[in-house]
Amino acid sequence: MKQMKGCEIMKALASDFDGTLYLHDAAESYREGDIAGIGQLQKQGCLFGLCTGRPLWGITAFLSKRLHPDFYIVSSGAMILDRNQRILFESCLLPETAKRLSMLTKDVESTAIQAGGNIYAYKKARAFTDIPVIHDIEEIKGQQIHGLSFRMTDEAAAEQLCSSLEKQFPDTCAAFQNQNFVDVVPYGCSKGKALLKLKKLMNLDSCYGIGDSYNDIPMLQDADVSFTFHASPKKVKEAADHLVDSVGEAIQSYMLRKEN
Repeated sequence: MKQMKGCEIMKALASDFDGTLYLHDAAESYREGDIAGIGQLQKQGCLFGLCTGRPLWGITAFLSKRLHPDFYIVSSGAMILDRNQRILFESCLLPETAKRLSMLTKDVESTAIQAGGNIYAYKKARAFTDIPVIHDIEEIKGQQIHGLSFRMTDEAAAEQLCSSLEKQFPDTCAAFQNQNFVDVVPYGCSKGKALLKLKKLMNLDSCYGIGDSYNDIPMLQDADVSFTFHASPKKVKEAADHLVDSVGEAIQSYMLRKEN
């Protein structure tokens, strides 16, 4: 594990990916201040990692070459990996549960299956992506299934699906909304529980978390110190300790050790 280089305590920052660090619709996919702040944080011996609903491939395919995460929490906490992408923890859906979930169609525009660190479109291609398409769960037989992701017609439909899944699959899976998407993972998994597990696995004294959407709420609640943006939904802001405008601001204002 990375040496602390004089830091008083072992600290780590877990950042959501989409909308928090990676900006889909901006001229630049990453803020320069975020990249610089993360580099400064790691230089002081603290850890930086990603905490996302995406599978591992969904991060690495879009990760800036200037970023070198110390850990990865992927598939909404169903898998934790170290900086070398070695698995530290994983939890999987039972094949029969995954098959039942894949049959959901009401208000579903598209379905994706996360398995073996990859992502597969189910039965039809997802718009604006080139991920492989499968037509039957049996095509990925033998791969560990970490979750399914549903693109819903709108946010109301996504909220309704989350509520419905709690009743249909009690003690079997957990569902998390991110705008009009719903990520479904094994029961007991969440970004927050994964952060607590990471804290124990890496002997961390303090874990910070930053995210911008509903599926980040468990992480914001379970982090020792948490951040979200001024523009985040009200429920997300209520779960966070501090409001900031960027990952870089959270690092500069609350995490960096001031040099004398």
